[in-house]
Amino acid sequence: MAYSESEATTGRPAGSETRREAEKTVGEVKHEVQRTAGEMKQEMQHLTEEAKERGRALFEGQRRAAADEIGGMVEALRRTQYGLDQEQKPSTAELVGRAANTLDRLAGSLRTQDFRSLFGEVEGYARQHPGNFFGGSVAARLLLARFLKSSPEGQPYASRHGSSGRRWQESQHIF
Repeated sequence: MAYSESEATTGRPAGSETRREAEKTVGEVKHEVQRTAGEMKQEMQHLTEEAKERGRALFEGQRRAAADEIGGMVEALRRTQYGLDQEQKPSTAELVGRAANTLDRLAGSLRTQDFRSLFGEVEGYARQHPGNFFGGSVAARLLLARFLKSSPEGQPYASRHGSSGRRWQESQHIF
């Protein structure tokens, strides 16, 4: 039986040394992959926390803005209620007053509660009263669309700025 040079000097078959080197290399690669995966996991956790914090900050700003907008709607409803009272329409005035009270409570909740508690309340109400929740969300969308259409930003540029505004706006589209 013929021995290779490696077998003659080490007393082991030539393939076992190569196998050990391969196993060592595989182990090193495996360790490097695990280390890199751990680093990636930490980075993903960091990015997730950062995204959550940005989301919270955005929500806080939007929450305050929504509370202010609802407060404006409450004021408008109170004026409407007063006008209806003056026109001797007490039942309609009462309905408008109830809507104003409900929106006022909502605005107060938006001003004082955090995201988790608000979401929990909305979720609980939606589960207990799905019909009311769905109907309310449809009504809210309609009111919001109507409100946005009536706001100055919802009007075309030219109607807010006259014909000179239209000429300026059209000149911007030439290039």
